[in-house]
Amino acid sequence: MSLELSPSEWVSLSDLEEILEPFANITLEMSKADMPTLSFALPFYELMEKHLSRIIVGRKASNPVLTNAAAGRYDVLKKYYDYARQNQNYSLATSIWSSFFRERHDYGAEDRAHVLFEHVYDEYKKRYQAP
Repeated sequence: MSLELSPSEWVSLSDLEEILEPFANITLEMSKADMPTLSFALPFYELMEKHLSRIIVGRKASNPVLTNAAAGRYDVLKKYYDYARQNQNYSLATSIWSSFFRERHDYGAEDRAHVLFEHVYDEYKKRYQAP
């Protein structure tokens, strides 16, 4: 039994590392004790979605196995990203970190988050205000 890797296996490992590296980095960031995870969920989902999209488009011809694996993970990621985008708590938490919107040059999103924040506050006030 040989423990040596062929040149093509080294290329595959390198490709796999390229695919997985952003996920490892995000996991390390989100694992920090002082990390406000809810505020960073949407930005990190966006980074992962864009990364997988680039991998899927860029590797279609060169490595179909990795492309298929990335496409499968993309579908799962998209499901959870869509859920997070529809959940007002993620939007509120992200709106607190408003530089996220400015970096994306999506000033309308910051305004929408502010309106959402006011709406949630009004609902909270109605529910818990002393009679």
